[in-house]
Amino acid sequence: MGLALLLEACLLTSASAAVDGNEWQRCRQVSDAAARLSCYDRLADMATTASAQAPSPAAAPLPATTAPAKTATERFGLEQKAAQEGTTDTITSVLPGNFEGWEPKTKFTLANGQVWQVSDGSSVYWPAKSPKVTIRRGVLGAFYLEVEGLNSQARVKRLQ
Repeated sequence: MGLALLLEACLLTSASAAVDGNEWQRCRQVSDAAARLSCYDRLADMATTASAQAPSPAAAPLPATTAPAKTATERFGLEQKAAQEGTTDTITSVLPGNFEGWEPKTKFTLANGQVWQVSDGSSVYWPAKSPKVTIRRGVLGAFYLEVEGLNSQARVKRLQ
């Protein structure tokens, strides 16, 4: 009986003016589940037909060139994503010259001219000659430096 009450409440709120309240009570009294559902379906069809015939000012189409503006509620949580559209999640470059690893606050100048600094407490000793590096975007605005051939990474921040 709980499902019938829920269905009745949903249908009543959407089309209460179109169907008499006595009709809902009659459907509610039907003991056979299939017959009761059929009764509710009939009332829903009546309500849909009645609401389709009534003009709705909200149903006016928008001009093709105008997109509806999103409200603050619709934009909530997407602000940062919108600001990052058109950005990339990774960059690759080379650390020119001799590389020996890093420790906290070590600065790196990539071949593309960007300057990055280790911002976590990690340290690694790993000598290499002009290794290929990837800096990838993490969550919450973090960036991570990965050196090709090394199974360790450092959290970094861009200085220049």
